[in-house]
Amino acid sequence: AAGNSYSLLNYSFEDPFVFLNNSHQIAYYALVQVNLDGSFNRFPKPLVFLNACGAKHTQPLIHVSSFGISNGFKAFTSLKDVSLNYSLYDVAGRVHAKGVISNRKEFSNLNAGVYYLHIDCDLGAETVKVIVF
Repeated sequence: AAGNSYSLLNYSFEDPFVFLNNSHQIAYYALVQVNLDGSFNRFPKPLVFLNACGAKHTQPLIHVSSFGISNGFKAFTSLKDVSLNYSLYDVAGRVHAKGVISNRKEFSNLNAGVYYLHIDCDLGAETVKVIVF
């Protein structure tokens, strides 16, 4: 942590070993804030996802986060000038939403369960598995 701060601080971490010994390509992460006095806060709703990137691009097409979203998640892209066609469906194959993401999109009011966000564009395709708690 950066200590006390009244301005927005952005952190990032890329896990280069996430799929090294994991043949199923499932990653579990929980965000924990450790304070200077040793106390800690665990943010609710840890995100569980599977990322299957297409071969035509070198960075993920889409990122997902459940932080600050109740009964859902938000999806966003860091790619510039790209429109991503999306389909959100559940494990039974029922489509819950379709459309285009040009920057970010919130998916809310979802029942708890497993969803797949499929992204398709000129750069390739990607499917992200999201578990909503």
